[in-house]
Amino acid sequence: MNWIIWLSVLWLPALLAYMNLNEIKAKKNIVLGVTLPQEGREDAQVQRILQTFKQRTIAAAACLLIVGIAAMFIPGRTMTLFMLWTVLTVIVPYIPYVLANRDLKRLKTERGWTSASRIVYADTGTEPVRYLHPLLFVPPVLIALCPILIEKGLSIMYVMMAVLCALSYVSYRYLYRNKAEMVDADTARTAALSRIRRYNWGKMWLISSYAMAFISLLSALTPRHPFVSFLLLGVLCIAICYEAVHLEMKTRKAQEKLTADSGGEWYVDDDEHWLGGLLYFNPDDSKTIINNRVGMNSSVNIARPAGMVLMSFLVILLAGMPVMGVWLDSLGTQPIVLSVDDRQLRASSGMTHYTIEREDIASAELREQLPERLARRFGTAMDHYLEGTFSDTEGAVKLLCDPYCPPYLYIVTKDGKRYLLASRVSEETIQAEQLLKE
Repeated sequence: MNWIIWLSVLWLPALLAYMNLNEIKAKKNIVLGVTLPQEGREDAQVQRILQTFKQRTIAAAACLLIVGIAAMFIPGRTMTLFMLWTVLTVIVPYIPYVLANRDLKRLKTERGWTSASRIVYADTGTEPVRYLHPLLFVPPVLIALCPILIEKGLSIMYVMMAVLCALSYVSYRYLYRNKAEMVDADTARTAALSRIRRYNWGKMWLISSYAMAFISLLSALTPRHPFVSFLLLGVLCIAICYEAVHLEMKTRKAQEKLTADSGGEWYVDDDEHWLGGLLYFNPDDSKTIINNRVGMNSSVNIARPAGMVLMSFLVILLAGMPVMGVWLDSLGTQPIVLSVDDRQLRASSGMTHYTIEREDIASAELREQLPERLARRFGTAMDHYLEGTFSDTEGAVKLLCDPYCPPYLYIVTKDGKRYLLASRVSEETIQAEQLLKE
């Protein structure tokens, strides 16, 4: 489990470095979040700043990769280290970006490029917006619901996946702001940039909708063929990540090509509203969701109350991740208590509690091994802690045990529900089984 967790994310520093290094190339007259005129892009000092940024970005990615690989071999603190590393991966790659953005803005002011390029502009609109038809998002919703016909016990999960498929259309329509991609006075260029961005944005959300549908299908396959399901899920995730990056870079490439000759006497410059080139702060803009200046993604206006709430939530989430990691690691060592009285069998660990009435128990026996084909449906699956609903060859089974602490108390109730429970102290599990038989 430790290796699976780390190998699934160790590629992120390289991807972020690749994305950030791409912003060295001017798109819509913007280099690392700073609007520069044609003359500024070839300036020797600008090139030195960009070279320093490149070196720092590569060094940051290499350090994160080395730290991540080293953390793979540290036992006992997997989730704590993983969560802490994830926070660093979100923050560290953008430190060189912010520093380079600061240096470029300072140089821009010194060279007088700011006063020559600052303008007030108004978006007078472009060609009518043509959205993808909502019926295109209906098939993935239906596909996501199909497993209900096979596995009714997980109907809630499949309905949730179908809802996520439908929300992809909502996100496509309402997380994209229809402000034209204005760069200069060339209206044809503005229209072309807007079409390209809108098309790729819609394509990304349509792909996301179908991806959710296929994940729902794979969830239904997991109980019977866990290895095949896991393998296909990995292939699907790789394909989704590849296509998302491909669409983003395709959009950037088009923006770079279409605006290569821009940056003359008249062009849009709103650098003052972008803090560090990353965060948008504009009290005069009534919109909370805004388009990123390059690429196809969206951001939030932190000058608006809703935008500040969203950003605060993100900061709190990042700050809480290491704490969550400590808690998850504690699950592998906290006691699992089994107790039996005249009326009930109780199993508890932390906030998890199972209670089974003795009169409802059809059979109880000890098993030395867990089922070979055991796949998680809902719950927690860690090296030393299994909790929640799992599947084996016989169907659904509820677990609360340490997979390295046999024996396991196997319970079947009169209504067909199954449980595998075990204390971390084997004598307690054996005693619980004896009390049930008495």
